[in-house]
Amino acid sequence: MPISEKSKQEIWENFRNLPLLFVPNVGQTNTRVHYFARGSRYGVYFTSEEVVFTFFPGTPRRCHGHPKRFPCNKTVSEEESSFHGIALALHFLNANPVVIPEGKHEGTGKVNYLIGNEPSKWHTNLSTYHEVVYQGLWKGVDLVFQGWNGQLKYTFVVQPGTHPDVIQLFYRGADDLSLDEMGNLQIQTPYGVLIDERPTSYQIRDGQQVEVTSSFVVKQYMTDEKVYSFQVGNDYDPQYPLIIDPDLVYSTYLGGSGSDEGSGIAVDSDGNAYITGSTSSLDFPVTPGVFSFTYRGGISDAFVTKLNSTGTALIYSTYLGGSRFDAGLDIAVDASGNAYVTGSTESSDFPTTPGAFQTTLAGGSDVFVTKLNSSGTALIYSTYLGGSLDDDGFDIAVDPLRNAYVTGSTQSLNFPHTPGAFQTTLAGEYDVFVTKLNPSGSTLVYSTFLGGSGEDESFGITVDAFGNAYVTGSTDSLNFPTTPGALFTTYRGGHTDAFVTKLNSSGTALVYSTYLGGSGYDRGTDIAVDSSGNAYITGDTDSLNFPTTPQAFQTVHAGFDDAFVTKLNSTGSALVYSTYLGGSHFDTGWSISIDSLRNVYVTGDTNSPDFPTTLHAFQTAHADLDDAFVIKLNPMGTMLYSTYLGGSGDDEGFGIAIDASGNAYITGDTNSLNFPSTPSAFQIVNAGGFDAFVTKIRIPTFSCPSVLCEFDASNPKRTTCIVNGTIVDVALVPFQFVACVVLTIRDDTLGIPLCVEPVVVTFNEDVALCLPDPLGNENIVCRILDVLCNAKLVPFDQSILLNITLCKEIQVEADVKLQVPARFCSPRRLISCVVPTMSPTCPPFLFPPQCPSLFPVPTVAPTFAPTLAPTAIPTPIPTLTPAPAPTAPVLELECIHIRKVYDWIFDTNTYTNKITLPEACVRTIQEALQAGHRISVSCATST
Repeated sequence: MPISEKSKQEIWENFRNLPLLFVPNVGQTNTRVHYFARGSRYGVYFTSEEVVFTFFPGTPRRCHGHPKRFPCNKTVSEEESSFHGIALALHFLNANPVVIPEGKHEGTGKVNYLIGNEPSKWHTNLSTYHEVVYQGLWKGVDLVFQGWNGQLKYTFVVQPGTHPDVIQLFYRGADDLSLDEMGNLQIQTPYGVLIDERPTSYQIRDGQQVEVTSSFVVKQYMTDEKVYSFQVGNDYDPQYPLIIDPDLVYSTYLGGSGSDEGSGIAVDSDGNAYITGSTSSLDFPVTPGVFSFTYRGGISDAFVTKLNSTGTALIYSTYLGGSRFDAGLDIAVDASGNAYVTGSTESSDFPTTPGAFQTTLAGGSDVFVTKLNSSGTALIYSTYLGGSLDDDGFDIAVDPLRNAYVTGSTQSLNFPHTPGAFQTTLAGEYDVFVTKLNPSGSTLVYSTFLGGSGEDESFGITVDAFGNAYVTGSTDSLNFPTTPGALFTTYRGGHTDAFVTKLNSSGTALVYSTYLGGSGYDRGTDIAVDSSGNAYITGDTDSLNFPTTPQAFQTVHAGFDDAFVTKLNSTGSALVYSTYLGGSHFDTGWSISIDSLRNVYVTGDTNSPDFPTTLHAFQTAHADLDDAFVIKLNPMGTMLYSTYLGGSGDDEGFGIAIDASGNAYITGDTNSLNFPSTPSAFQIVNAGGFDAFVTKIRIPTFSCPSVLCEFDASNPKRTTCIVNGTIVDVALVPFQFVACVVLTIRDDTLGIPLCVEPVVVTFNEDVALCLPDPLGNENIVCRILDVLCNAKLVPFDQSILLNITLCKEIQVEADVKLQVPARFCSPRRLISCVVPTMSPTCPPFLFPPQCPSLFPVPTVAPTFAPTLAPTAIPTPIPTLTPAPAPTAPVLELECIHIRKVYDWIFDTNTYTNKITLPEACVRTIQEALQAGHRISVSCATST
């Protein structure tokens, strides 16, 4: 009997909400089962041979009491009443049949089974576990299961000397197994498709985590089953253990029995993470020999922790504080591994160093700026920074010369400032301050107030290669300093506006300064800058008219507070892009970072159950209360990746950093007992109350666009044809282009994205070239000069018709012997021609333009040697366009033997692919269409 769409949705919703703790079987269920977890509509059971999943749709409620107080559905459809449930079993093929799974990492909770009226059959005080481990399931292979956030995760650990191809699995109860275009495993059942994401694998070699290429392999087993296994690339070293398929590179708690919060994070070139925050734990994890290994007292101490690149051990961890309140709020690191920390202190005995700029507390709370050596054993410098009232340091940056830039807020009339600074007096109740300290922490290079007559606070700072400082924060001052020509020079209204200010390298003048906001509440919380001087800002807003750009990811405010991401041009005069980011509840962006390709990474917190996520993200469902989130946007603001990150409690992401490989490092706080952690992480359980967390996520990246053109000199594809009576020999060079495209399906009626789907498409063709002989692959270089895409929805089956338009170039470098006259083929379309034995007449050919007006004509000069006239016959496209007349033959002196570069720029080609959307996305589109909403689709290429 077919199952309704509602039941299918319930089944997979149940799967996404699998429990987090596993219980030993001591008689509660079948004797084959060793551990299990069970809810009202699902179960997962671990036996020696397989893992069994069972799912049951909801049972319609019977009516009790007054129908207006207890509404219910009295009717049950025939198909629902005849449906009892489904089972799906992950079977271990050719595995060790006597392996018994073991529970690992005991949880703090206990469970009781008091079933029936015979106490002798009751089961009480049973332990629960975070992991179930199959040790030696295959020779040299362990299998680890973890459950969190509605997702059951599994990891294979392959010992040295064992090849991963011994792992073989199949699903009993599945209709089919297949791979999608992204390499994800699709498990087809009568009730929907289950996705197992493409594996990620690594090895620990000499203390460093090294990524290993891996993928799923699906093959036929006997006649009626398909099995899947794993294959690894040539970068696999059998001398080291191999870890297959962790979604997180690592994730660890960091804390003691008190309250702990991670506020800022930085990463060095070796992948070590540096974290600062606050702790009230007397037993916060510290390491021997550090600057301070005991709690100094008061409400809280700051801490500084350096975690190794695998997240398995502390390199150092130290308290930092005095006898009252101290909190670390942000951290930076220089090329030598010295850590720079800022925050707030009320302690008169906060540690300072001789010769530091300010060695005594000036009053209220003061900013502190501390530079810690690379081993965490000593202070290079440590200084107060403040006046007689309250001063707080919220963010810090460091330049290549090791000057430190600090920003925050002050209400002190006597906050330290320098002569000639942009603003030397406090203008309102609170002002922003921007301070630059010299490398020894002994002198202010400059220090300035920044503000108007109201309250102004700065939460984020960054610095460019020229020493210009960029700050963002919030202001309610109608006279906050702005500059002519800036984006918004007047207050936008509401409770507060965000602001973005660029200060020159001497701190004496504003390069630009602008308000940023709408008619409600707007706040900038962090800022980053790229090499061109574009500024990237995140924060939160409840303004319905916060400035967004056309075609931005989310142009309409979705809830109470939304996060936002704004890219401002280098002069501060215009938006490159600006987008809301949020769901129907409260969402805040707390930290932002960019990589070398200008992709943007943001973390924050959300309690929206509909916060936008990407389809194959680590955690696509809201766990509970507040969750952290992690997103990645491409340089034009298109979402590439978005995930929740959290457990059943409150989880907030306060800091994010990116390494050279595009891995994201996140810190924040959590009181979830089931916050996602990895098996070998430094601390896998919550030590009490709120703990800090440190998570490293390998966000899926596209190595796109990739271009390949190969000429097989040993087996050349050549063809001879007659063009206008002339015999022409051409080589057919295989050309392959892999395009990475992000499709965004949007509900234009509501102004929100429905789903985001990254896809990879491949195009192949033979390009006909007039090539010199001999020729090898090292002589050919191909590249894409430009690429455009457009997409449209095919309504009847909710698929996407995707068009990719390319302008491509091929260069050939070769030794040639020139004769008089030297004649070279010019770029032309591959036209119909006849073999020599046939009629020597051919249709006339036309020379195409280099690239039509769709693309700008490139002005890039060849990078090799002097370039002769182009030589090629490119591939056909449907229509011939009139073009300029052929270029005249090139005349050069006879018998000159020289290295030349042949360069062909081809006319544009358009390729079409039909993209099938995942079921979850299709369902969302159908619901929107049924509601009469207008749906659109846009695409963006990763270039």
